[in-house]
Formats: sequence, structure tokens, C-alpha cells
Amino acid sequence: MDEIKKAYRKLSLKYHPDKNPGKPEVIEIFHKINNAYEVLGDQNKKNEYDMMRKNPFANMMGGGGMGGG
Repeated sequence: MDEIKKAYRKLSLKYHPDKNPGKPEVIEIFHKINNAYEVLGDQNKKNEYDMMRKNPFANMMGGGGMGGG
């Protein structure tokens, strides 16, 4: 987790909107960095993310089955 924290700090400083005035695209990058850290910095959320990457259709299956007539 230290590696993730270091990368987050480095990128958040580089792309902080206050350090890049007049560059609106930096705001979107900064938000993406924060969102990624929110997931990867929390072990439970990271585990969920890893599971989703392994089986991206798991949440789409639901519990109902295919139905039919």
C-alpha cells in the first residue's frame, strides 16, 4: 500500500489544479487520480475492484436467471 500512496502523492501534486492554472483538463485528471486512490487505498474496495476485473459480468448476472417460457 505504501507504493500506491507514494504514487498518489506524486501524481496529485503534479496534476493539482492549483499548480496548473488555466488548464481545465487537469481537473479531470486530478479527479481520476483521487477516485483511483479512493479504491486502491482501501483494501476492501481494492478487493472488490480486483474481483470485478477478474469477472466483469458478475454484477450483471443478478439472481434471477434467464427466465423463459
